[in-house]
Amino acid sequence: MARKAKVGGEAGAGRGRPKKAQPDMSNVTPALMAEALATYMEDRAAIARLTARCGANLKRYEAQGVDPGLVKATAALARYTQAEVAERKKREAAFAVAVGVVRAEDLDWSGDQGAFAFAAATGDVADRVAAQRAFDQGYKAGKKGYALDSNPYNDRPGSPEFVGWRDGWGDGHQDRLMRDPDADRTTHASARRSRKEPPPADDGGPIDDPRQEAAF
Repeated sequence: MARKAKVGGEAGAGRGRPKKAQPDMSNVTPALMAEALATYMEDRAAIARLTARCGANLKRYEAQGVDPGLVKATAALARYTQAEVAERKKREAAFAVAVGVVRAEDLDWSGDQGAFAFAAATGDVADRVAAQRAFDQGYKAGKKGYALDSNPYNDRPGSPEFVGWRDGWGDGHQDRLMRDPDADRTTHASARRSRKEPPPADDGGPIDDPRQEAAF
C-alpha cells in the first residue's frame, strides 16, 4: 500500500503536538542516571514476568474449558458500574445489529438460557474476584486523590472488598506521590471531609465517586 502523501509539505510540520522540551541534565549525577536505568529495567522485567504468568494462567484455564476471551472481556467491564455495563452492552448490541454482525432476534435472552444459566460463584474464588475488583477501584481512587476514608466498603471492615480497596488505594496513592510529591497534602486535606460527602467530581474515568462501585 502506498503511503499517504503529506499535505502542505514542511509547512504543516508544526501543526501537531508541540515538541517536548528536553530535560535539564546539568545537575544530574551518574549515580542518579544509573538508578533511573536500573529502576526502569527492573520494572520492565517485572512487567514481562507478570505478562508471561497472565498468559500461562489463561492457557491453563482454557485447557479446563474456560473461554479466555470472556475472562478478558469481563475483566474490562468490572471497572464500570452496573448501570454503565448495561448501557455499554446495549450500545455494543445496537452497533452489532446496525453493521449486520448479528441479527436482532438472536439477542433475545428472555427465554431459556440453557447452558449459560449459571449460578453465581461463592466461597474463596468469589472472594478473590471481589477483592481484586475492589483493589482496582481503590487503586483508581488513590491515584485520583480521593481520601482513604472514602472506601465504599467501610461498613464491612475486614471483608475482602474492604481490604482489597484499602490496599489498592495505598498503591494508587504511592503512584500519585511519585508523579507529584505535593499531592499528599491535597489527599490529607480531603480526608477531613465528611464520609457522607462524595469526593469532588473528576472526568478521569467512568466512575467519579468510588462509592458508586459498591452498588455493583
